[in-house]
Amino acid sequence: MKTFLVILALTAAFFLLLSASPNMPGGDDGYRHIKFANLIATNWQDVAQNSWHVAYLWPQPVDIWFLFHLLAAPLTLVFSLLVALKVYAAILFGGIVATFLWLLDALKLRYRLIWLGFLLCGSVTFIFRLSLGRALSLSIVLLLLTILAILKDKKLWVLLLSAAFALAYSAFFFILLVPFLWLAVSRNRSALELFLASLAGVGLGVLINPFFPANLPFALTLAASPVWAQRAGIALGREIYPTGITGIFYMALTLCLWVFAVVLFVRTKQYRTSGRPILFFFSYTIVLFTLTMSAQRFAEYFLPFATLFTALVFEPYIYKIPWKEVQQRFFKEKMIYLPGLIAGLGFLVVLSSNVFMNYEQVITSPSSQEFEGVSKFLLSDAQPGALIFDTQWDHYPRLFFWNSRDTYVIGVDPSYLYLMDKEKYWLWRHIADDDPLTCASRYCTAAAGATREIASIIRDKFLSSYIIVEKKRNLYLTRRLLHEPGVRRLYADADVVLFEILSP
Repeated sequence: MKTFLVILALTAAFFLLLSASPNMPGGDDGYRHIKFANLIATNWQDVAQNSWHVAYLWPQPVDIWFLFHLLAAPLTLVFSLLVALKVYAAILFGGIVATFLWLLDALKLRYRLIWLGFLLCGSVTFIFRLSLGRALSLSIVLLLLTILAILKDKKLWVLLLSAAFALAYSAFFFILLVPFLWLAVSRNRSALELFLASLAGVGLGVLINPFFPANLPFALTLAASPVWAQRAGIALGREIYPTGITGIFYMALTLCLWVFAVVLFVRTKQYRTSGRPILFFFSYTIVLFTLTMSAQRFAEYFLPFATLFTALVFEPYIYKIPWKEVQQRFFKEKMIYLPGLIAGLGFLVVLSSNVFMNYEQVITSPSSQEFEGVSKFLLSDAQPGALIFDTQWDHYPRLFFWNSRDTYVIGVDPSYLYLMDKEKYWLWRHIADDDPLTCASRYCTAAAGATREIASIIRDKFLSSYIIVEKKRNLYLTRRLLHEPGVRRLYADADVVLFEILSP
C-alpha cells in the first residue's frame, strides 16, 4: 500500500509539473504523437490510406510507434488533446516509477525510495526527457519489465514484452541488447533461450504492425539517419549529436556517482565474485554511456540503469555503516562531522536545483498556439489536402497538431525528403536556412543553377501554393516574399506569415 501511494503521489506531482505550463515541454514530437493517436481513434481509414501523416513523399502509410499511439487513443476521446498528452505522459511516468521500484525489489536492494529519489532528482535530463510526451517513456517501461522478466527467467514474458517494444518504438531492435548482454554474462542455455525469445518477440512485433512491411524500412531509415545524414550534410535535431558540456552538467551528479561506482567495482575486483545481475548492469551501463556520449538521445536510458548499477555497488557498503553510532558521535563531536554535514547539504542543494531547472524548462516551453492561427486560416481558406511549404522542420509537429488535413513538405524528419528527392531537399534547405540563393545541390554556385526565384521554385518544383515563414528565423525570406511578384500575403501574426504563390 505504501508503494502504491508513493507511485500515485509521484504520478500526480509529475502531472502538476506539466500543468504548470499551458504548453508541452520541447514543443515538438508530443504534439504529433497525440494528434496521430486521436486520428487512430476518430478516423482510422484516413490514417491507413494517407502516407503524408509522417513524411511527405514517403510512398506508403506508416506508423512505427503504433502501440504508443494506440494506448493514447482512448484518452483523446475523454480529454482535450493537450490535456490527454499530459495525462498520458504522467501515466507512463508512473509506470516507470512502479517498474523501477519492482526491479529494485527484485534485486533485493533495501533503500528503494532513496534510489528512486536519486533517479528522479539526480539529473535535470531524466525528468525533462520524460516530460516530452514521446514514445521513449513507454520504451523505458518495457525495458525495465523485460529485465525483470529476464531476472525471473520468464521466457514467455520476454517474448511478449519484446513484441510490445517493437510495436511501440521506432528503434525496435534496441531491446535485443538486454538479452544479448545477459547471455554474454550468463553463457548458459537458459540465457540463450531468453535471447531467442526476445528475438522472436521483436520479429512478431514488427510483423503484427498494421503498417507492415512499410514500417520496417521506415524505422531502419530513421534509426540510421544520424549516421548517414550527418555525412550528407543534413541538419537534424540536437539530440542526435554528441553530448556536450551542458548535457554532462545536466546529469553530472548521477554521472559522477556512476563513475565512482564503476571505479570501485573494478578496483575492488568485485566482477570476479559478483552475481550475474551486477555484471549485466555493469556491461549495460558501459554500452549506454558510450551511446549517450555519441548521441544525447540515449541519456534517458543511461540514467535509470546507471542508478541501478550504482545502487548495487554502494548498498553493501552503506548497509555496513553503524548509523546509530554515527548519529551519536555527530552530536558529541560536531566539528569532526562538519565536512560530512556540508557535503550532505550540498547534495540536497544539487537535487533541489535539478528539480527547479526542470520546472523552469517546463514553464519556458514553446507555445502550442504559435501555429494555431495560421493553421485555422488554412483549414478555412485552402483547398483540402493542400501541400504546404513549411520552412522549418521542427514546425511540423505543431502544424500537424492544429491541421492534419493538409500535407507538409517536411514531415517527421528531413532525411526522408532527402532520400526521396535530393534535389528537392537542397532547394528546401537553402530556403529554410534563409540563404539569398537556392539550388538543387549542397553548395549554390552559378554552375549549380543558383537562383533567387524562390516563388517559382516553390510553385514549379514542389507544386505548392502556400509557404509558412517564421519571422524570427527567416528574416530575409520574409522580406523577399513581401516584394516578389506573384506572391500574396494571406495571413500574418506575431510569429508567422503565410504567403500564397499565385499561378503565372
